[in-house]
Amino acid sequence: PEVQRTTRKATSPSVDANDQLSVGTAGVSVSRPALPPHQRVRFTIHEEVTSVAMVGGENEGSSSISVEGTVMAQVSCSDAYLNSPFGLRTTSVQGGKLLFRGSDEYVSSSNGPSNMIHLVKIPKAVIGDVVIGKYTLIEDVQHMPILVERKATIQGNVCRIMVQVRSKLTNMSDMEDFTVAVAVPERVNGETVEVLRGDGKWDDLKRTIKWKLPLLVKGESFMISASCQLWSPLEEEHAHEVIFPVLLRCSSPADKISSAHFGAIDVDEYPASVQHSCVNSFRLLHRLS
Repeated sequence: PEVQRTTRKATSPSVDANDQLSVGTAGVSVSRPALPPHQRVRFTIHEEVTSVAMVGGENEGSSSISVEGTVMAQVSCSDAYLNSPFGLRTTSVQGGKLLFRGSDEYVSSSNGPSNMIHLVKIPKAVIGDVVIGKYTLIEDVQHMPILVERKATIQGNVCRIMVQVRSKLTNMSDMEDFTVAVAVPERVNGETVEVLRGDGKWDDLKRTIKWKLPLLVKGESFMISASCQLWSPLEEEHAHEVIFPVLLRCSSPADKISSAHFGAIDVDEYPASVQHSCVNSFRLLHRLS
């Protein structure tokens, strides 16, 4: 009987100009060019802030702040073996004087105008947040996360001081660990100091009245007050000479006061798709003189 034989004509695989063609013992294979890795950088930024409220003049309501900040970073990269180095952009949105000092371990170089872009290399073996630098910043801030108002009234030799603290509704979180201290001037007889509102305590040695509050919900306020007597009566036109400075401490686990901004960008030498996010916190020492 006749046997029918079928032969198949060999065909070449379709290869794009950008593909790589390799031939092995198993046949022909096509490898696609590798895509740049996806990398996420999470910054954790903490600020230690001292501020002085501006009283009177066209800048009333603003505060002059001095910041000592710490920048930490955590990298997550789709490359199973390497993290891509990335550029760290540092700027002050309000144009304040920002000085960034990179970590010698992770920040290897800087370039760009005024050294605002720094090259950061975090090895794959490093897990969690690492400190990549610290910064200082001095600037004026128009909108603080808290508003402190003080009112003092004097009638004869009797004084009454009231302080109201308000947390802004636009804050990201509630404010914590409040301490408010009111300094009592020498014209006041310390034995006559009486706390009228709030759980305040008078310290005769330091001549301060101190109140504490563990938590202030964003958008809410609290008021404290005290009364005292002057050593001698004071005429109304001299009432402005008796000043009760206010010192306030508080913290926030999710807000930032300064206009310092930190961003992660890709660099030409290390192609990658880089995204970043920020987690902020601060501790504040605020003075109303």
